Parts: sequence; C-alpha cells; structure tokens
Amino acid sequence: MKKNIVSSFDVDHRTLEAGIYLRSVYNIDDKFAVRSWDLRFRRPMAKAPLASGVVHTIEHLMAYYLRLDEKIGGRIVSFCPMGCLTGFYLSTMQDVELEDVRMALAAVYKRVFPIKSTDDIVGLNEVQCGNPTLYAIEATNEAMAEYMRTLFSATEAEALGIGDAYRMTEGKRVLICAPTIREYRAMRVALDRATALKNRYDLVEVGIGKAFASSGVARALDTAGVKYDMLAVVGFAAAAEGRMQGDIVMPSRAIHHDAIIPEGFIPEITNPRTLLGTDPETIFTGDSFVNADIIREIKSRYGVDCGLFDMEIAAICQVAERYGNIPVAVVKYVSDVPEAGHSEHSYDEFADAHADFTELLERLERM
Repeated sequence: MKKNIVSSFDVDHRTLEAGIYLRSVYNIDDKFAVRSWDLRFRRPMAKAPLASGVVHTIEHLMAYYLRLDEKIGGRIVSFCPMGCLTGFYLSTMQDVELEDVRMALAAVYKRVFPIKSTDDIVGLNEVQCGNPTLYAIEATNEAMAEYMRTLFSATEAEALGIGDAYRMTEGKRVLICAPTIREYRAMRVALDRATALKNRYDLVEVGIGKAFASSGVARALDTAGVKYDMLAVVGFAAAAEGRMQGDIVMPSRAIHHDAIIPEGFIPEITNPRTLLGTDPETIFTGDSFVNADIIREIKSRYGVDCGLFDMEIAAICQVAERYGNIPVAVVKYVSDVPEAGHSEHSYDEFADAHADFTELLERLERM
C-alpha cells in the first residue's frame, strides 16, 4: 500500500495508547535526517482531549525548556501541538534516541512543575505571544503529572526526582475568583507561601462588577480544562453595623439588591443563591458602591439587620449554575462599615494593609 505523504495518516489512531513513539524519519534536501516523535498525552477517542489552555501552556514551557536540555537541546528542530489536542510533535535530528527524549521530558518536569502562576510560563506576554490570556495552571499540572505517570513507573519517578507526579493531592479542585488585581495579588501571595495544601487551586482575576465578573468566570471555566468541585470568591466587602473591619465572613447566601423586580416575576434573577458559608449574612450584590443610606435602605427592604455588600457574587453564582451547579464559597474580609462612618478611603487603607490572604486561604482549606 502506498504511504501517505502525511505520516500520521498512515497510523490507525484507534490502536494508539498514550506514550512516546517514533512517528517518522524524513530528509531535508537529502542532507539532514530528522526524526518526528509522537508525544501522545491522551489515547485518541478514549479520553477527553487536552484543553486549549493546557496545550498552549505546555507548548510554551516545552518549546523553551527542552531546548535547554544538555543532550538533545541543540538537536531539536521543532516542538508543536497536534491539531487533535491529544499530544505534541517533537522533531529532532537523527542521532536522538527515544530514551534521550524520555529523560529530557523528565528533566523538564523536575525543573518546571508544578507551575504556580503565569510568572512560571515563559514567553506569556503580548510581545512574545499571540494570545497571552490563553493558559491553564492547575489543568496543565495535572496533564503533565498524568503524562509522567504514563512514561515512568513510581520507582523510576522517585529515582529521577519527579515522584510528585504520583503524589498529587486528592483534595477538591477549586477555582479561586478574585475580582480586582489587588485581591488577585493578595491571594497569589498566600498560595505561593503555602507549603502544604489539601485542595488544588487555580486562581483567576475576573474583573469588577457583575458583567466583568460573570464573563471572566465563564471564560476561566471554558479554558481551564478542569471540572471544578467548587468556585471560591475571595476579597474585600463592605458590611452592615455589627461587623468590624478585619472580620472574616463566609456568607450563606447571595442576592442582587439592585434587581428591582416584582417578587416572583423573574425568579432566576431575584431568588437568593445558597452559598457554602455558614455565617448568617446575606451578601447583597449590585453595580454600585454602597454608603450608609443605601445599606439602611437595603436592610429595610429585605428585613435584615446584617449583611455584606459587593459587586460580583450573585452574578458569579448565576454562572456557576449554568456550568453544572458548581457550589460557590465566599470568603471576605470586612474592609469598611459605612454606617460607622467609613468611606472609600477606609477601604483603600484596609486593603493596602492586607496584601496577604493567608487567613482566607486557611478558611478554604478547612471547608
């Protein structure tokens, strides 16, 4: 049978397993022999393909760090993703062997993984990348650990210093949503300083206000390639009298306070959303900063004496419902109490003094 000019079309993909394969050897100008390696992360058709954010992240990391390998780095021609999103192609010169590739992959894993933030993804910026907002942290760590388990036994992994691929935590997968860049950075500090965590966390800045936050969360869920067990929204919030600056509150429900609609007329907007917190407060969401008069009006309208006030939570809950009813937890520092005379300046001063969300992370770990 005549061979296809595209070598991968000669392979029955129904028979492929995850692993490393020498796909083909071809010549350039009859001078240079090149080997094309199939780095198959996922068995075709048998398992979901890699998410686009995962593929993009791995492409950046492997294309860079494989070229630093002492043995094969200078022999690499190209590294690129498969269009079917089940793996990658690595092209090398003829003198590179399969074991060389396997050891180089282990060396990169040991050097780079697990990645913690976008700072660990080389070239992820507007100058060096065409789409720097497309990436995935937790899902990439999981995909790489899974691939290492495919290539190496537990004994081999320990000997090579990559035993962590077999010791990944079995805790919850949690997407932490931070509305502002300041809240994102404070949680990033907490995650980077943590030495041992029960859960697996991904962190994303989603934006301020209901529209930005809901679209930001939806985009994160679409690109992450991970089924999350929980969404966690962290940050600062104003509170009614009865709370003090610095209190950490995990409210038990959320509602849009600025959806002025007859009761029961559009329940998908006006109904309260249940949160995973156990504190009695409702967090009232609206696209406005609240002052003492607005808080008193909200309390009177809903017949409550306490509450938190933000600009995102109820909208994020609606997104969570659309994506399979993902449970939502909210952990907030009380940054200001307007009824006690606090202003936006009080918020700024408090937020500046709380640039580490370790205590908020600890609350999530105890859930």
